Amino acid sequence: MNRKRLWRNLLLLAVLLLMIPAGGAQAAARKYFDCQGADYPIDVYGVTFEAKTKQYGNEYLADIVRTENGVSKTLLTKVNFAFVTNGIYLYYSKPVKKVADDNFGSSYNNTIYRYTIKSGKSKKLVSGVRYIPMQAIGKYLYYGQENYADGVDLYCINVNTKKKTHMVDVVGGVLIGSTRVVTSTNSGDVGNYPIYSFNFDGTARKKITDGILVNLKGKTVTFAKYKYDSKTHKDSFRLYTCTVTAKKKKAITKWIDRIPEEYYQ
Repeated sequence: MNRKRLWRNLLLLAVLLLMIPAGGAQAAARKYFDCQGADYPIDVYGVTFEAKTKQYGNEYLADIVRTENGVSKTLLTKVNFAFVTNGIYLYYSKPVKKVADDNFGSSYNNTIYRYTIKSGKSKKLVSGVRYIPMQAIGKYLYYGQENYADGVDLYCINVNTKKKTHMVDVVGGVLIGSTRVVTSTNSGDVGNYPIYSFNFDGTARKKITDGILVNLKGKTVTFAKYKYDSKTHKDSFRLYTCTVTAKKKKAITKWIDRIPEEYYQ
């Protein structure tokens, strides 16, 4: 390629990049961070977000506060503690009405919204008993009915079309990889429970294995198997890796009495 054509192509590329809507391109590229607890600040690309506990009448709810360069701004009030954000959009749920609940006596019917931080506008997405957001990528939000110690009954919603897909129940965590979504099971006791992967739209469920302590990087899943010796009363763990489609599974440690600290980083 001659020098004149090279500069012309570079100029054309620069023009095309400038034509891409900044919010859309940035939102697609940015990772979402989730916060499931109260008064626990998370860092999102150098900006801090926190669901701060506040009492409203007889209820303890949250105000979501954004802090940048030492300056704090309250974005939302009277919402639930769980939220998901990439610094451009923020997904949250708000209690609307207390309803009878066979499992917990009474609970709130929550509405989940997508809040655009720059404009301060909220878009209503879906409503249901104890609904909370869990994770997100692109146009897909993962959310569901919170069952506390028993995890979340998980769904995926396309925020553009509002199409919903049931994924799996009793989910403890949702992890986003480069090609698939991985879920871990939540339970009140330690044990090996199902680990699944899905397409980003919540379809094509595939069971990877049974295990605990799931990590995901790109297309590689790292997980632990748990074993209890009833004679010695000792716990032991063994770490494995595999792909998000359950291929190339291999052990990367022997049976050990604790999970290495670097595994959690």
